[in-house]
Amino acid sequence: MNPLTSSFFVSHFFLQTTDKTAGGMILSALIIVGVLLAIGYWIISQFFGLWEEQPAPKKNPQKQPPPPTKKEKEEKPLPSPSVAGKPDQFDWVKDEYPDALLMDAQTVVKEYQAGRRNFQSVYPTAVAPYDTYLKWTVLDGIDFSRAMLYRAPFDGTSLLDANFSGAYLEGVSFRGAILRRTNLTWADLSGADLSGADLTGANLSYASLQGVDFTKAKLTGAIITPEQLQMARSLKDATLPDGRKAE
Repeated sequence: MNPLTSSFFVSHFFLQTTDKTAGGMILSALIIVGVLLAIGYWIISQFFGLWEEQPAPKKNPQKQPPPPTKKEKEEKPLPSPSVAGKPDQFDWVKDEYPDALLMDAQTVVKEYQAGRRNFQSVYPTAVAPYDTYLKWTVLDGIDFSRAMLYRAPFDGTSLLDANFSGAYLEGVSFRGAILRRTNLTWADLSGADLSGADLTGANLSYASLQGVDFTKAKLTGAIITPEQLQMARSLKDATLPDGRKAE
């Protein structure tokens, strides 16, 4: 029941029960005034209550995610020159030939052209195949002493005054090469091809010449014994140290 209805019933009850005397009339008037005031207050409160702006509901503040932090660049360690537990591919060379110079044929030629002459104990095929880098080039005065040059191709190459002392030259091809005054002492030339090579003044003292092909080779003034020449596979049309032509 709203206040308007309640005030009406209360005022009606008092008016019915109040005496019709002057005091009663005054009391009735006061009751009516009080009721009217209560009704007016209720109406006013209802009217302004409709227009009063209701406060907007407060939103629960949500925690904003923290701004993404910049990831610091992780410094990756530089790869170590050798991996633990992984054997070096040249370990076997170092064990068997501790003084070996590990350098491929292409690098040998480039280093020579840059002015280097000392290639003692070089072992090119331990690094990479020869390819054609040693063919038809100039390597005058190069030092290949004690070098490991198994089956190296020196076809057409100029090797004036080169040093092959003690070198391993088994199966090497010197076809048409210029080997004037070359030092081949104590070299192993087993099975080498020296056909058409110019060995004028070369020193082959104590060199192993088993199965060497000297076809059309020039041996004028070369230091070589008859016993060594007998070990050769072929001397056909070769010029012997004394200038004679071999049959």
